[in-house]
Amino acid sequence: MTALSTFNLFAAVKGLSEEDKALFIEAAEPGVSESYFGSDYQQALGLLACHIAVMAQRDGGEAGALTGKREGDMSVSYSGASLLTDDYGQTAPGMMLRRLILKHHMGEIVA
Repeated sequence: MTALSTFNLFAAVKGLSEEDKALFIEAAEPGVSESYFGSDYQQALGLLACHIAVMAQRDGGEAGALTGKREGDMSVSYSGASLLTDDYGQTAPGMMLRRLILKHHMGEIVA
């Protein structure tokens, strides 16, 4: 599976042009180590690129941690330790990447 085919699995990025997808994949490359992920490198690269793309498409283009959301008169706020360490829990590809990181960190226990 290539980084692009992994990227294309997610509905949230279906409307992006091929050029934009390539730019997100290129932007994600420094954040993914081939020596760490081995045969899962392309999948990890695609997941990180997709996570970055989904985060960039948020209302207002904010890419930081999501701590709350307001819709009209209603608002909700979030808290938790994961907000302090990473934002992977905020997108489906990010959660999959976190699981892949754990797989390589801890072995096949979480696979």
